[in-house]
Parts: sequence; C-alpha cells; structure tokens
Amino acid sequence: MGSKKLINTSRLGEILGVTRQAIYKWRKLGCPVEVNNSDMNGKTIRYNLKAVKDWLNSNISRDHSNGP
Repeated sequence: MGSKKLINTSRLGEILGVTRQAIYKWRKLGCPVEVNNSDMNGKTIRYNLKAVKDWLNSNISRDHSNGP
C-alpha cells in the first residue's frame, strides 16, 4: 500500500524555498490541501508535495511563486 506523505506549511516552504506567507497566498488561490481543520478551531494543515507542485506548474507563474 502506498501511503501519501503529508507535510506541514513550514516544511513545504523549506522544500520549495518560499515563505509561509507565500503558501497562505497560494491556498487562497486554490492550492490543494490534504488536511485542513483550521476552520474548526484546529491548527492542522497538511499538503501533498506532488499535488502542490502539480498545482504550481499549472497555476502560478515564476514571477509570483515567492510572494510579494
């Protein structure tokens, strides 16, 4: 069985070389999130790295990937 390894916002930023603020901006633009209970007073947000990379390749230009 191949389970997906999910990563948090800080780790995603480290891997992609961007700030947490850039990732928050991406989420508002539709970046895929695998786990998000922040709407229910939780703090867990997890991403699938491949899904995020695929989304970035399809949706975000290089000029906007690092935020402002």
